[in-house]
Amino acid sequence: MEIKRNNKINKYLREYYTKYAKFDIPSINMREFGVGWKKKIEARHISFDTTDSFRSYMVTNVPMYVSYSGAYYEFPNAKPIERKNWLGADLIFDMDLPGGKYELYSKFGKIHDELVRLVKDFLINDFGINMSDIVPVFSGSKGFHVHVRSNKFKSLGSGERREIVDYISGIGFSYTSFMLVEKIGRSLKITGPHPNDGGYPGRFARMVVHILKTKPETILSKRYTKPEKIGQIVRGIERGNWSFFPGKEPLNLLKPAADEVPISSIPLDASVSYDIKRLIRVPNSIHGGSGFVAAIIDKNKLESFSPFTNARMPNFEKWTIKFEEGVPKIESEHVVIGGYKKGQTVKMPDNEAIFYVLKGSAVIL
Repeated sequence: MEIKRNNKINKYLREYYTKYAKFDIPSINMREFGVGWKKKIEARHISFDTTDSFRSYMVTNVPMYVSYSGAYYEFPNAKPIERKNWLGADLIFDMDLPGGKYELYSKFGKIHDELVRLVKDFLINDFGINMSDIVPVFSGSKGFHVHVRSNKFKSLGSGERREIVDYISGIGFSYTSFMLVEKIGRSLKITGPHPNDGGYPGRFARMVVHILKTKPETILSKRYTKPEKIGQIVRGIERGNWSFFPGKEPLNLLKPAADEVPISSIPLDASVSYDIKRLIRVPNSIHGGSGFVAAIIDKNKLESFSPFTNARMPNFEKWTIKFEEGVPKIESEHVVIGGYKKGQTVKMPDNEAIFYVLKGSAVIL
């Protein structure tokens, strides 16, 4: 459904960009920008010398979408793109939940957990990136963007960036490569990683221990899930001795745990990471399909972020809207909204109403 522009929406966005939007775009004069009103990018090869000139453009033109290049250019507004003279690029990750326009928000906790894992387990622990160089951003819709602004990664080419994404996604990951199996008489001696090991070996060991302590039936039959048996297996893993798993093929029991180790349940859009000339939504701009702020996430609140409480625009007034289709009840991280019927007329705060209007489910009266 095409969203009809409304003077109230224009006024609302203009107010946000005039007084509230906090833009922190390093080397803004070296980046290419793209904007759109009905779709994400209708015009590009735009550049700005300063944050003030960028803000002035947003207030005057009020685009529904605004993106910028992760890349740095000598001539960011040059056309064609080959004339821009590429100088380097941030490393950017894009993770989105698949699903309908409302249903996915009820599953938001899952992708939020994966965001925390991406930042803490992979970027900080495995790659040694300082948290000060990591900028986690809510995409404004279905997931998150993570910007790594570090000189260590700026000059990487597409192939090297793809390898990083493949590593995080677990492509080529084989837990059996961590195990040494020796047959001693009728028994098997299995030596494997410790939970405090680095990289994938340690991550795998920690996942197995977690499953054994929380849902052992996932990998063990009921007869082996008694506390004393679980304790024996866990103590063995902590010493690197995996021989206490039962059966003739004990390594086969570990596959369900291995499946949970990489970030594979939430697909990373690899093309965003390895496309060194890609445009990505400007942090703290408004997503024109939801009315949410593409909010930069406070690093001290990474684990508590919720779009319905941390990515809402300010509330200025109340709007009366009429629903042109039913909207299901949405339960997302302790927030419950929605549950409206087709034809229902409701008066609500503008920062909530705009969500339904831009989703195409309601019109402003």
